[in-house]
Amino acid sequence: MYNSKDTNNIRRGRKYLFQNQVYLVFLCKHKGNVLSSKILIRLQQIFEETCSQRKCKLLQFFGENDYVRLLVLLHPTVSVSSLTAKLKGKSSYFLMKEFFEDLNEKVVDKHFWASSYCAMSNSQETDVLEEIKEFLKN
Repeated sequence: MYNSKDTNNIRRGRKYLFQNQVYLVFLCKHKGNVLSSKILIRLQQIFEETCSQRKCKLLQFFGENDYVRLLVLLHPTVSVSSLTAKLKGKSSYFLMKEFFEDLNEKVVDKHFWASSYCAMSNSQETDVLEEIKEFLKN
């Protein structure tokens, strides 16, 4: 598990010092067994690449059958909403392209991810995880 006190994840620039972390949760549009282990491995690769391109860093990745949870270290110039849009859009595109046979019947109206998402920033990881559990229930 990632330790928020880890100084290796404090990022420095010429005019800034930051450690902006956000927990993101994305739900699949269709509930059930959508995300196989193969798809989860590919999702992690896509998310790592996309974060890197946006000067962010994927610190944690966890996935279940119909949702994923990420911990991302944001760059100060990147908004949560723009990163979320890029992560969801790019991953949806590549998953539908690469796993069409597996996902064709599980995708609703060609939308892979639900339009809603959870984004939280908090110093107490246990509090965040409880809030995420509540989000997943609804």
